[in-house]
Amino acid sequence: MINWKLERLLCSHYTNMLTNCTNNPEALTKALEKLDVKHQNYLKNEGKWLVGGFKSIVSLKPNPDVEGEIQVSVRREVFNMLPANVKADINHCIDLK
Repeated sequence: MINWKLERLLCSHYTNMLTNCTNNPEALTKALEKLDVKHQNYLKNEGKWLVGGFKSIVSLKPNPDVEGEIQVSVRREVFNMLPANVKADINHCIDLK
């Protein structure tokens, strides 16, 4: 497991997006890079379609409701295609709801 803490607040929940917010997008990016290393065998074999690693399934945009906060979104259909252990690690990083 990843040994870091990411401050986050729950944002809105869309039908096709799993969403959360963060005040520290750099920590999230580093955590996703660590997941790329942890799950490198998956990315090389079954996950070749994830060009750019796990960062490629995450969208970071300014949260219009809270100044200085970044909205983190993951496409539900892409997330659901991942193996259970990878989904658990991503969920741990982003705390998806």
